[in-house]
Amino acid sequence: KAASEKKSGGEANLVLAAFGIGLFARAFREFRESDDIKAIELKKQLLESEPYIKRVEIPYITREAQESYNSFANEVADILEVTKKPYSTMKQLYISSLKTYENLKDGSYSEFYDNSDVKKREVTRDESGSTTLKNFGKDGKLFSVVHFSNKGTPRDIILYKDEKMRAKAEYKTSIDTDSPYISRLFVYANSSGLAHTVSYDENSNPKSYLARTQFGKFLKCYNINGATGELKSVFLPASGSGGKCAKKYFYKPDGELDKVVIMPSNDLPLRSYNYEDGVLMGLDLFNSENEAPILHVPFEKLNQSEFIEK
Repeated sequence: KAASEKKSGGEANLVLAAFGIGLFARAFREFRESDDIKAIELKKQLLESEPYIKRVEIPYITREAQESYNSFANEVADILEVTKKPYSTMKQLYISSLKTYENLKDGSYSEFYDNSDVKKREVTRDESGSTTLKNFGKDGKLFSVVHFSNKGTPRDIILYKDEKMRAKAEYKTSIDTDSPYISRLFVYANSSGLAHTVSYDENSNPKSYLARTQFGKFLKCYNINGATGELKSVFLPASGSGGKCAKKYFYKPDGELDKVVIMPSNDLPLRSYNYEDGVLMGLDLFNSENEAPILHVPFEKLNQSEFIEK
């Protein structure tokens, strides 16, 4: 699709590092003919895929990497600012829920509003000692649910409006300070009922933001340096799928692209494009992301040329 798009002069001209013709072939000269069968097969795949990699994949990921970085700077920062209010609300609810728990009766039971059959509170205890507290308004509609551990501390709190989930916070206890903190905050859209998710470190700094489409599919995950607020990486699904992660873009603190990891696609295995000072320096192929590369293809600066696609 990217290769077939007609670029007009009005678009932002795409500047990228391109390989010279036959670069892969030249890079492979350093490999001996006695290389194992797997390496030989990978070389063959790369040589056959060189036109696609040069003319489609590299320009596409270069553009998408910049778009994702701009999206974080221009949109996600504002979203994180908006979540400060529900974050503060959920922090206060944790404190008030601790006091509420102390006043709960033993066992499972329900309470009703005075002179009414409208349920005010429902307490359910399970065999492990965990407790679920449901709170209702005078109109009988559910407005909050608190799940307590067997120690009486909230594990999560859910807020409702018109009996639809509007926010949910999950809590953890810091290993270092033994203090509770919000580990994840789910904020639900009014129209779709679907949640965007922000995770936090022990110092209340956002460390990731997971965005979903209006249909609930995975859209993007931004991983953030909690201490500085800078973007560390962006994970994306395959185009239009909303499923598992297909591409990972890693950035340096100044926003410069550092590495791109692409899951197996287009008859190529899992691969990593590695950059240095904004210049593509090499390609690694993997059997698994957690293993060492099966094959490394270095690209010399002299074998790359910059051009503007028009």
